[in-house]
Amino acid sequence: MDFLRLLLRKVRSRRGSPTVEYVFVMVAAAMLAGIVVGIVKSEPVQAS
Repeated sequence: MDFLRLLLRKVRSRRGSPTVEYVFVMVAAAMLAGIVVGIVKSEPVQAS
């Protein structure tokens, strides 16, 4: 039971949440940048 209580306390804790949110924003930005680079380097865009 102590393990379960400890686990629940860790899950409910908000400590570290800003770091996780920052990582998600950085990953989303990197994915968006990859999509933009892919579009810019695509053949239809290069032809125009």
